[in-house]
Amino acid sequence: GRARTLASLGRSEEAVAAYRRALGDRPRPEDLLELGELYESLGQDGPAGAQYERVRERAGQEQAAGVDTALVLGQLEADHGDPEEAVRGLREEWRRQPGTAVADALGWALHRAGQDQEALEFATTATEEAQGGGVRDALYEFHRGAVEAELGLSGP
Repeated sequence: GRARTLASLGRSEEAVAAYRRALGDRPRPEDLLELGELYESLGQDGPAGAQYERVRERAGQEQAAGVDTALVLGQLEADHGDPEEAVRGLREEWRRQPGTAVADALGWALHRAGQDQEALEFATTATEEAQGGGVRDALYEFHRGAVEAELGLSGP
């Protein structure tokens, strides 16, 4: 919460420090991913890459303990790894537990893998109430807009 807010306000150094404090003894893969993306946005590719490896490591530990980490791993792979791998993992996650966050992540992974027509179906599911989504989330809207732009679709 606090680290993300500081990052959105452009207070990057404070955000990095807040993420480090929040990660503490039990780092969540989601927070590690956010910190990696913050480093990347600051042009710090080395620390970003190290965080992405920590995401994979921590997610593996959590999976071994029975925690479902498919969503965060799919998000990681879509943007910072292998989009095809993200699609495979997120398709399986969609079969297990379809939901708005999974629809968005799978749509984005499909887009990153060059499968925009199918990506649009999932992006629509994530963003339109009639499709079961309708969550007011700027990232979901951005993802849908990027897919629509790639397909040459324009707004209303």
